[in-house]
Amino acid sequence: MNAIAPGFIDTEMVAPLKTMPLYEEIIAPTPAGRFGTPEECAEIAIYLVSQASDYVTGTTRFLDGSFAIR
Repeated sequence: MNAIAPGFIDTEMVAPLKTMPLYEEIIAPTPAGRFGTPEECAEIAIYLVSQASDYVTGTTRFLDGSFAIR
């Protein structure tokens, strides 16, 4: 069993944040300096269901621009 733990992903749901001061508070400590994309979420999901990840077990894949490890 594996999991995907997305951070802020650039979708319509978070679009209003980009016009708020809160956006800078989120982006400043994020090493990648941006929100993730839906395509990046799809790519990690495709990897985890493919044979390429057959030996990957019990992991959580953080998709947050390195926010969690800062």
